[in-house]
Amino acid sequence: MSRAHHSLAPLAGAASLAFVLLASPAAGAEDALEGLLPEDPLAGGKLFVQRGCVRCHAVYGEGGALGPDLGKTKINRGFLELAGVMWNHSPRMQEEFGRLHFARPVFTEDEMAKIIAFVYFLNYFDSPGDPVRGEALFAEKSCRRCHSVGGAGGAAGGPLDEFGKYASPVFISTAMWNSGSRMTEAMRREGVPRPIFEQSDIRDILAFVRRDAHRGDDENRVFLPPGNPRNGGRLFREKRCVECHAIRGARWSAGPDLGRAELHGSLSAIAGFQWNHGPAMWEMMERKGLPVPRFTPREMSDIVTYLYFVQYVEEPGDESAGRALFVEKGCRSCHAVDEGTSSEGPAVAGMEPFHSPAAVIAAMWNHASEMERLTWEKNIVWPTVMGREMADLVAFLLSASKQPAAETR
Repeated sequence: MSRAHHSLAPLAGAASLAFVLLASPAAGAEDALEGLLPEDPLAGGKLFVQRGCVRCHAVYGEGGALGPDLGKTKINRGFLELAGVMWNHSPRMQEEFGRLHFARPVFTEDEMAKIIAFVYFLNYFDSPGDPVRGEALFAEKSCRRCHSVGGAGGAAGGPLDEFGKYASPVFISTAMWNSGSRMTEAMRREGVPRPIFEQSDIRDILAFVRRDAHRGDDENRVFLPPGNPRNGGRLFREKRCVECHAIRGARWSAGPDLGRAELHGSLSAIAGFQWNHGPAMWEMMERKGLPVPRFTPREMSDIVTYLYFVQYVEEPGDESAGRALFVEKGCRSCHAVDEGTSSEGPAVAGMEPFHSPAAVIAAMWNHASEMERLTWEKNIVWPTVMGREMADLVAFLLSASKQPAAETR
């Protein structure tokens, strides 16, 4: 993804595709995860512009400056924690809406899911990279001994100039994976230490390749659309990755549980993680009699995007803890649990049943201005949620809204 693809124009034009946020409580961890994955992580970009979020929040420098630039803010929270941040800052945002004479945007369940997925996805993109550092790394990591760029370097591994035309690191990371075992064996024979790549190393090396490759200008730059996490989850099974890696304990695993591993980071950082763990993975596949899977760039993009989104979906909250928080945070001051009990707002059991976490979050957001008015009138401090508290509250509201009044006591 090039820097040009960070601009709001292509984000605003992203196709609006379905985002389903519904999973059966009886479903396994992987099934629940599949239900939370977006098909197009950029679909919320159009809403981000249309609903005026961009008036306060920039994305990579394009947009307002009243709130943080979301393209430059490290976001290592999942769906419900991000929703909690939105809720905690709601009074400040409402104040800005009034100052700007701007009506608070209203979101449907589907739109809320898309907006939050879009914000989460922004950290997936790489900054342009440092070609000077990349050139130094190319020599330091011994890449130059086998590969050339712009005619300078070794010949055993072939020139890397071809990768200068690609805007995304997916192309070079696909080649590194597909040729990884052969490259590792060649390095062993030649006595070349196998390099380990840190967070920004591949990004900077690719910036160096783009700078020095004999490719002329950028007119022929090749882009790759963002990956489809839904397809990535399917490929994760079809390519038999699931036989070694669990997703939050869904099954026994020989490798790390990727639902709990530290995979936060940009596209190139995840590509480096794959390379670094290549030998261990190949050895395990050999022991289990599994073929080493090969990927096309499109497949690699989907797989990596899937891995990026694995931790977007938090584990379910605790309904009992959520009920306690509902009282502790003062929610019961305005919302009774049972129908027929006097309260300023609707009783939880009398609400239209919530069928997904996104529906709960959308309802909270859409009614926040009225809730703020009531908390002010009642001299109640705006209730904030931290860490897993939003997950617990949502678990309670999902359950309580679906129960008859007699069952919520």
